Amino acid sequence: MKNGGDCSGSSTPVRVKPSSPQHLPPRSEQIVRGLEFWLAPQKSAGVARNALRHLGRTLGGVDWQTAAELVLELAPGPARTLLETHLELHRGKRKDSTLHVEILSIRAWLRFAIEHGLGGPGSVKPRTALVTDDAQVAHVEIDAVRTKIAELDRGQRPVDRRDALLLTCFSVWGTRMAELHGLQVSDLCWNSRRARIMGKGSRVRRVHIPVHLERRIRAWFDLLPWEPESDGSIWATLDRSGWDIRGRGISKSQISRVVKRHLGVGCHALRRMGAREAIEKGAQSTMEFLGHSSLSHTARYIRTERDTAAPVRDAIAAKLSGG
Repeated sequence: MKNGGDCSGSSTPVRVKPSSPQHLPPRSEQIVRGLEFWLAPQKSAGVARNALRHLGRTLGGVDWQTAAELVLELAPGPARTLLETHLELHRGKRKDSTLHVEILSIRAWLRFAIEHGLGGPGSVKPRTALVTDDAQVAHVEIDAVRTKIAELDRGQRPVDRRDALLLTCFSVWGTRMAELHGLQVSDLCWNSRRARIMGKGSRVRRVHIPVHLERRIRAWFDLLPWEPESDGSIWATLDRSGWDIRGRGISKSQISRVVKRHLGVGCHALRRMGAREAIEKGAQSTMEFLGHSSLSHTARYIRTERDTAAPVRDAIAAKLSGG
């Protein structure tokens, strides 16, 4: 589905309108509470409500809560057609950027509701699946990462030092790949032993730099041909031999290839591993560790078979049930 563009010559979309009030789904108390829980932590909750309000107009003039429920009855297949119809009906009358944000908000509600079993029968996961089924998600154990880092430490090439540092940062900080990609020299404060991480939505969190990680960073800086005090990316690109540094910075695809080559998993598997380690400190500290604004997001990173995940599941279930 594209944002913007010329709609001339296209057929007029048919307004989706129930033939009678009886066709509207019943206002489920569980869905209402789920909707309130989803909106509560969002800074853009007003935008999300407005998006559902405009969707209600597309659906024939229903209120925004009913629109949120009705779109679930259409999930997953017909919902896409509904969003395309919504886009076509409002395009030209309102800004494309506004419509784009609305579609993203509605899709975010759909994803949340489907993950928590609030949709129509057959279209969603079971209600009890509040946490992602870890059997379907690639994961890696901390011991495997430590073994690989120790193996890289025995190497002599600069690329071995860089890759070991990358894996260590992932495992210690639990960062997203984009966050590690954007790490700058100015983000490191040696006096306070803190690193500034720029997360999604320009949210900043500060993480601790352990002694062993500080040593790795300083040892890596000693290999760089430029002054370590100069600001810029802390990473460098090397040639195929792994000996010669070609330039400052590293692409996101290169980071992904490094993790895949050494561990056989994606970068997010390392983030999940960090979450599993941080959960020992409690759900709230895990949210801070991962830089999440919502407890439901944190729950996706926790393996269901771990007993320590129970407090997170219980907290979400209690909020959705009104407890």
